[in-house]
Amino acid sequence: VPQSLKEKFLLATFQIIAEHGADSLSANELIKKTNSSKGALFHHFKTLDELCLESLNYFRTHARLQLKASSYPNLKAFLMAFAQDAYERQCSKSFFHLGHFFRDRALKDDRFRLAL
Repeated sequence: VPQSLKEKFLLATFQIIAEHGADSLSANELIKKTNSSKGALFHHFKTLDELCLESLNYFRTHARLQLKASSYPNLKAFLMAFAQDAYERQCSKSFFHLGHFFRDRALKDDRFRLAL
């Protein structure tokens, strides 16, 4: 399925965080992973925080589809169920890294907190 460059940035954000942790997320890593440019990155996202916030929404939307999470009242309840599901299935650590990253962001940034 063809992806827009914007979606490639969102997915690359997940990959970098999942594989190497949140501290490895940078504009340089994103452009390397997507084979694009800083101009393209900042055309779609004004800041890396904005990219992370949109990644949260993207993650929530797509993960909800996979887990049929539409019955969850909010993102917090969904992430708790998601983590439990991953634990029970012994999923890779990638999903845990992502969940923890977004949870930690929510503790520090009101925009992420509002998304919960």
